[in-house]
Amino acid sequence: MDLGLYYYTIQPEGDGAIPSGYSYNGIACYVSGSMNAATKPLYRWYHANRGGHHFYTTDPTGELAPRDGYKYELEACYVWLQGNPKQRPLHRWFHNKFGHFYTLGDTDFPNTLNYIYEKEACYVYDKQEPGTIALHRWFRATLDS
Repeated sequence: MDLGLYYYTIQPEGDGAIPSGYSYNGIACYVSGSMNAATKPLYRWYHANRGGHHFYTTDPTGELAPRDGYKYELEACYVWLQGNPKQRPLHRWFHNKFGHFYTLGDTDFPNTLNYIYEKEACYVYDKQEPGTIALHRWFRATLDS
């Protein structure tokens, strides 16, 4: 894991990530390909004045994002609020300078890089399952990384 900004999208070509200076960082996890009775939207929020931070939450009101200056962008994908034996929690971490980072577990060790653990954001799959699609992670180094 590198210090910088992270961006997540179901669009393999990056959904505008490349013109914004992001490089492909791999598949973060697998999410639902559509909304259904068991899934909820994962909403994407954006903060232009904080270097382009993105924030993802299942809360349609954005948690504290609007109060902190984030603007709603779109439904990034669909996820589960309750897991099953094949799913894993998607953990949300926060760094004051670089924003949020999402990971399936402690393999990325964000806490060693001054990230603070916030919560389990939702449930996802770590392997492709029927009806799922990849959630791609993109990375952009910043001048102050």
